[in-house]
Amino acid sequence: MKLKIGRVDLVTEFLKFLRLAAGALIAVVLGYFILVVGFGRLFVAGGEEVAVPEVIGHNVDEAERALADAGLVMKEIGVAKDSSLPEGFVVEQDPEPGIKVRKGRTVKVRVSAGLAEVHVPNVVGRTLRQAELVLTRIGLQVGEVTDVHDDTVPKDHVIDQTPKAREKVNRGTKINLLISLGSEEVTILMPANLIGLTVDEAAKMLKEYELGVGNVTTEPSMTVPAGRIIRQAPDIGEQVKKGDAVDLVISSGPPTP
Repeated sequence: MKLKIGRVDLVTEFLKFLRLAAGALIAVVLGYFILVVGFGRLFVAGGEEVAVPEVIGHNVDEAERALADAGLVMKEIGVAKDSSLPEGFVVEQDPEPGIKVRKGRTVKVRVSAGLAEVHVPNVVGRTLRQAELVLTRIGLQVGEVTDVHDDTVPKDHVIDQTPKAREKVNRGTKINLLISLGSEEVTILMPANLIGLTVDEAAKMLKEYELGVGNVTTEPSMTVPAGRIIRQAPDIGEQVKKGDAVDLVISSGPPTP
């Protein structure tokens, strides 16, 4: 008995084949898509690492640009009220600078709310070193230091300050100090030999050197005429200061028998 296959059967079989082929093609395409997406996600998950740039000390706009250039995202998480940086500048960041992270990571920053204000302490009368310690302890700095002679304030001590004590200033402000060099005493060697002069003659000579006559006493002398100087103190060549007085011993003549 012969099996007859009609035209209808052939069409049916051909359509079945097309459906199977189409199903296989769709399966291949879906598999390829899943494979590509899976590898893509894996690549992103294990993406390129970058070092976090330092943005502390930069204003918000600069910080955001620096992080974006590195492929990172900035997020502000709050403000710092007590800061030595002006308002709008980054004072903290997390992760810290130099840490390796994957691109796309969020970097959290805290921004300054402005410089904290403090009252200037009184450092007049303190040594320069003491003044520096007091100022830096509360966040201030020593500014310009000017040295001058002062007859009343000891050497290396503060005579005056600017800004003045109790003024309210921002942390980091520089305090200018006026420092004493001590009394302006000019020391010289006694320039005048007064032996043999009268008191008046000695006074005129001493005045030329900004010195004066001190105590005047008398004593007998066999060699120096009466009214003439026998000794002086300080003696010639000894150290004296301008304004010092020189004591004189005057001859009263030969001793009486």
